Amino acid sequence: QLNLPFTMLKDIVVSTTTSSNREGWEFVDALETKEVCNRPQNGTKLPIVLHYCERYKYGPMFFSKYRLKKNIMDCNKRLLQPPPEHFVGQFNYSLTPPRADGKDKKTYQAKPEPIKGDKISKREAFMLCGLTRFRSG
Repeated sequence: QLNLPFTMLKDIVVSTTTSSNREGWEFVDALETKEVCNRPQNGTKLPIVLHYCERYKYGPMFFSKYRLKKNIMDCNKRLLQPPPEHFVGQFNYSLTPPRADGKDKKTYQAKPEPIKGDKISKREAFMLCGLTRFRSG
């Protein structure tokens, strides 16, 4: 062992919306509802890495990296559609779409699933908005 000094950073990344204290969710949790999908005021601390390792769903919106088409990065493809302007706080449920492989095509029924609390709602919305709304500049 070299016994080199180190600093452990646990608040620069978010991924699992149900995580308790091992990610940077306290920054998102502290945002006002209107700031979750819009650029917050200067000086507001936010996680700098959004790690999309799960599926995210809030109201009728759903994202899973496994559902993306392989050619999504082609220049002629349309951009992902951003959520409506003030959609955070409007839903207390989520919807899971039918399977991508179509195996449940005949039996699928959209069933609203309750979201467990405002904190999880805010986190799910933050991850969905992060795909389309946050831009550099």
